[in-house]
Amino acid sequence: MVAGLLNGILIFGIVQALFFALLFATKKRLKIPDVIIGIWLFVLTAHILLIFVHVNHLQLPSMNIPILFTLLHGPFLYLYTNSLINNHEKIYYSETLHFTPFIAGIIFSLLPFNTLKIIALAGITSGIAYCTATLIIVSQHREKIKDNFSFTDKINLKWLFVLSIGMFLIWAGATILVILNRFFYFSFNLTWFFVVIPVFIFYVGFYGIRQQVIYPAVVSERKKDEEEITNLKKSNGYKKSGLTTEKMKSIQKVLEETMENEKFFLEPGLNLAELSKKINIPTHHITQTLNEYSGKTFFDFVNSKRVDEFRRRVQNHDHQYYSLLGIAFDCGFNSKSSFNRIFKKTTGTSPSEYIKHLKKQS
Repeated sequence: MVAGLLNGILIFGIVQALFFALLFATKKRLKIPDVIIGIWLFVLTAHILLIFVHVNHLQLPSMNIPILFTLLHGPFLYLYTNSLINNHEKIYYSETLHFTPFIAGIIFSLLPFNTLKIIALAGITSGIAYCTATLIIVSQHREKIKDNFSFTDKINLKWLFVLSIGMFLIWAGATILVILNRFFYFSFNLTWFFVVIPVFIFYVGFYGIRQQVIYPAVVSERKKDEEEITNLKKSNGYKKSGLTTEKMKSIQKVLEETMENEKFFLEPGLNLAELSKKINIPTHHITQTLNEYSGKTFFDFVNSKRVDEFRRRVQNHDHQYYSLLGIAFDCGFNSKSSFNRIFKKTTGTSPSEYIKHLKKQS
């Protein structure tokens, strides 16, 4: 009964992984992150197939092979995330070095002694290390986008953050189980682990297909500006940028006036590069002015204008004719959750509570 259920789960996982891998392979306008995740799904297909062969006691050239594949998942997770964040246009040679432990494992497997425990330990170490590295770069990315975008939905890589935590917990759990088995002779059934496989594959495939390009345009200019900003911050803040307080004051005035007159913030997808073109001020000058002179990120600056516009419209009794969410969307917000979160952070109260307070005053 258990064997039949286990085989069913594994076969479903193989079919599912292959299906998503083919979806990526046939995707129009294939990007490097798509290529990486597509290859990863093919690797997952092969890995689950090897597990299927192993649990059914079929002949394998080496019992190390299914364990060896655990050395691949951490690097694929990290490389996919890194290429997505940095909008890589090719796979760099240095990135292939992340797979040297897997190649080394194959070589070790050919040696005339038992390397199973060494490879298993390497797999666990690799998984934990790469999950940790991925969590770090995703966290850094989530802070960085606030200097470049007026929204975070679909580009904050929340799903990758959750995936990294999930994989980290799996590797950590495997470590605990190995310790319990090795030192306390605790036996355990790994059937529960195989149940996770189809869920894991669906999560990777589904969200991977939905993931959009984060920086679709002016990549080289954005990278140049980001490098300049990073270098300035490292060299004692922005002191070497040449941007004086008076100049920042002038830029801040332009920002305030154009937002008031042109209402660029009403565009839900407004980003720093677009605003820079509209007002003809370099992106790094806008970032420095907002960060140093105003003490805000681009995200906070634009959304504060959206909140002000929402409050103005409510004070004009627009909410008597339109829903609060409808007004929020008109003001540039692109989701209910982000609107509620930003409004409460800015005003200290929820939109509905704000309306009630206005009614009491009138």
